[in-house]
Amino acid sequence: MSATDQSIMIDILEYQNHVQGENAVRYHFDDIANSNESSDTYEVVKIEPIPMEKLSMKQCSDAWLLRGRQLVSKFKEGNEAKNVVEISLALFRLPQYSTDIVVTFNNPTNISQSSSSCKPVSSGSAGSSSTWTEETFYFSVTSLSLVHPELLFGENT
Repeated sequence: MSATDQSIMIDILEYQNHVQGENAVRYHFDDIANSNESSDTYEVVKIEPIPMEKLSMKQCSDAWLLRGRQLVSKFKEGNEAKNVVEISLALFRLPQYSTDIVVTFNNPTNISQSSSSCKPVSSGSAGSSSTWTEETFYFSVTSLSLVHPELLFGENT
């Protein structure tokens, strides 16, 4: 979303069998922080399991939510251009497919003056964009489903 720099990512990743439960969702958040060169400037605000009865994706063994913040510079513009990005992450564990599915909503909440994302606000654009809420994220991830997993993982899985 160009007006807000919000983004959604869905990653289909190798199952990380060396971490379980809360540690698994934290592992993926830490991995994102390392990729964002934010490993020393992030915080985890909340981690909680998603109750299985709330999920549309019935194939997963467990699912987790993590809410956190990272300082991230867009296009690796440097420390002075780091923006505060609120990250909502959902982890779906599918060991039978050797897969972790990670859904991430990125919502910049404070844009650095040195960032290429810092744009002057015109009089007609103030308040024209909206940010995601926890409810939007929760609804999105709990309604996600795998309709034909054999297309992703093959017939023999």
